[in-house]
This record gives sequence, structure tokens and C-alpha cells, in this order.
Amino acid sequence: ADRFDSELGTLMRRSGCRWVSFGVESTDDHVLKRISKGERFTQINEAVTKAQKIFDFVNVFLILGLPGSAYQSDKESIEWAKSRKVGIHVSFYVPFDKGMQKDCLFDSPDGRELADTYEEDLQLELYRFARS
Repeated sequence: ADRFDSELGTLMRRSGCRWVSFGVESTDDHVLKRISKGERFTQINEAVTKAQKIFDFVNVFLILGLPGSAYQSDKESIEWAKSRKVGIHVSFYVPFDKGMQKDCLFDSPDGRELADTYEEDLQLELYRFARS
């Protein structure tokens, strides 16, 4: 999103692109900094605003339970996406597992190892809220 501008969007649209997606992860600048996202929420929000003027549809990807997040900040991310009337794709962050030697993301509440940033039932509540 920090590299997206109207000129790029217009070129993408001229090439036939009708939808665009952004990996937002979170709208909380503290969380974005902690995960080394390299963007601030203002940049993401501006990119979404510009994209909505150019494309037929805009999607965002959010991750619940990232390091530094909390129930309220994740809820605010979903509320922002809903207020922007974008497509919302939600995943759960699962902390690094040294035995597996990789980070795992689950995009379904059926995944067993939800992040322990806050209670599992609250994460599932937010998942359902995003889906509504």
C-alpha cells in the first residue's frame, strides 16, 4: 500500500485489472511497527481510498492476534474495513513454532492453534464479526 498511487492504479485498470487487494494486517500503527510491516496505517488508508476510486472492488487481508495486538485493536481493524465497504479476509496469527521451523497462518476458526494474544473465544467472535 505504501507504493500504491493513482498513477499505478490507473495503469493497472487500463491493463484490465478490476479488483485489487491489500495486505493490511492491522490498522494499529504499534502492531504494524512490531511486525516490521514497513507501512503506517495512514498510508494504507490512503491507498484504499485511491483504489476505491479506480477499481470495481477492493479487498483487505487482516490478521487477528498479531504480536502487540489486543481484542480492541483487532476489532477496530475489522470495523475500519467494514466502514470502508471492502472485502475482508481474516486469518489468525499463530506464533512461531521452533519444532516446525516456520510461522503458520490459519484462515479458519477450525484451526486448533490460535494465537494466545487474547482468549480464543474472543478471536472467534471477531472472526464471525468480520464474516457478517
